[in-house]
Amino acid sequence: MSKIYIMRHGQTEWNVLNRVSGWSDIMLDAVGVKQAVDAGKKLLDLNIEIAFASPLVRAQQTCQIAMSTWPHDRRVPIITDYRILEGYFGNAEGKVVTPESYVSRDFWGKRELASYDDMESLEEMDARVKNFFDEIRTKHKGKNVLVVCHGGIMRMMAAYFLGKPESGKYHDLGTFKNCEILSFDN
Repeated sequence: MSKIYIMRHGQTEWNVLNRVSGWSDIMLDAVGVKQAVDAGKKLLDLNIEIAFASPLVRAQQTCQIAMSTWPHDRRVPIITDYRILEGYFGNAEGKVVTPESYVSRDFWGKRELASYDDMESLEEMDARVKNFFDEIRTKHKGKNVLVVCHGGIMRMMAAYFLGKPESGKYHDLGTFKNCEILSFDN
């Protein structure tokens, strides 16, 4: 049986500071680089046949660094795909998230850092994810696929495979650590 492996990018300085990253292009920090190296060693045994990465630098770096740990003849093409970008959080990007001031509509519940008006909706994110995975399941059926992306969009991806949470809050599907890997049947 083939699999889809979804991995969150390595740690960035903004992750440490609890800043909303969204579409902000933040590079990995030293810990994030090490996480990507360690993840690459785990991924090697999964016989990945094709890889997709968000166009944001933190996901690109993670995918490239992880794959650099593989023997040269085992490396696979990395396809950049805009459908797996993190959600766009508008005027909340760069702001610090505390337990009292959550950001993303219905990911966590309360909303105090930003207005809904300049954020990508959950429906838009869901449509991107559905379009992406419907295509993967058709064009790459039977292959082991790696997808390197972001924590917020990973919740939407988990919902694609597991169904939307009964609570309506995508956060109930989990909080994913940097370089955490989920797997689903393809």
